[in-house]
Amino acid sequence: MKTTITQRIKELIDFKEMSINSFSKKINIVQTTLNRQINGDTSSIPVGTIEAILHYFPEISAEWLLRGEGEMIKGKNYMPKSFDAKIEIDNEGCLKIKIK
Repeated sequence: MKTTITQRIKELIDFKEMSINSFSKKINIVQTTLNRQINGDTSSIPVGTIEAILHYFPEISAEWLLRGEGEMIKGKNYMPKSFDAKIEIDNEGCLKIKIK
């Protein structure tokens, strides 16, 4: 069964284990606006929302998001250009990198 773009956005939010609030903050869209978009209160998902998702989640396949074809995550060899990480030095002097 083919999914809609709104279903795929909801699937992405679940996959990322984010709330709609945290997801909307990440893509810089007001939560109530995003809620209306993904709950069908608007006629379609604006291009700006799609661009924001693909910008802030570069590992997500545009083909999957837009058309529902292929895999959600780009090829297995995909490496993001940047990522969130926390660097710590433990009590033994070992460097620890935690990727968020």
